[in-house]
Amino acid sequence: MAFRPVGGRMEVWRLKNGACLIDDTYNANPASVAAALKTLQGLKGECKSTVILGDMLELGGEAERYHEEIGRAVAETGVGKAYLRGDFARATAKGALKRGMKGEQVLVELSTEETVAHLKACLRTGDWVLVKGSRKMKMEEIVQAILGAIGVAK
Repeated sequence: MAFRPVGGRMEVWRLKNGACLIDDTYNANPASVAAALKTLQGLKGECKSTVILGDMLELGGEAERYHEEIGRAVAETGVGKAYLRGDFARATAKGALKRGMKGEQVLVELSTEETVAHLKACLRTGDWVLVKGSRKMKMEEIVQAILGAIGVAK
């Protein structure tokens, strides 16, 4: 019997266009997002990677700093494009931009429809997408929209 992870915890979907989607939407904190980014970096090899990140909640007064640190980690792990959502999306973007990502690589507060349209247009065989955020951010809805729009490979 093949191993199947708990839904929303590093669950990998192969899409019909040949890209792979990592659904890690079950929850998010600074350590788990950093670990997921490192995993994405290892999996993508020479291909492109994209992240769709929602806020990490319940961080108290340090929330902005933690989000900026995650933005730096996004850039440092070689992510090609970041779609950021939530109250702390701009702090995450600030960290990514400080570490060298360009403005066109860091998109803040696009709708689910806009995000999915961008992905449909640019994802290619071998590319990887990571979706992660705290439960209250409902990032699983983005995963379902991507799976519905692009389709799951058999």
